[in-house]
Amino acid sequence: MIRPVLACLALTLPAAALEESPPLSGPEFAARVTGKTIYFEQHGFAYGAETYKPDGRVIWRFSGEECRFGQWYPQGDAICFVYEYAPTEPQCWHFFDQPDGLVGRALGADPADDLVGRLESPAPLICDRPYFGA
Repeated sequence: MIRPVLACLALTLPAAALEESPPLSGPEFAARVTGKTIYFEQHGFAYGAETYKPDGRVIWRFSGEECRFGQWYPQGDAICFVYEYAPTEPQCWHFFDQPDGLVGRALGADPADDLVGRLESPAPLICDRPYFGA
């Protein structure tokens, strides 16, 4: 009787709570995301989306907000991002390629707060202002 309960529990856990592999390296991350827009959720709700362009350029948009332009780069085993609004404050993450999507975990964050990219598209984000680095 315990096995069905454990199986149901495993289905409700976020991908990061399941057995995970090492984080993606810089080249693995680039191969995984370049040319895509990935829509992330957190705790089952829309969180934001990011378009990954060649040469590490990105366009991020929190759900319901305007686009923010930036750049990603590898640093050790992490992937770090800087955006135009805070170019000296990198935000670093570990990314894991899981069966139910690309999982992002901010360095030092609780796995329960992971972002999960469940939807991917080749179409770029639509922004209210142009991105001149396109």
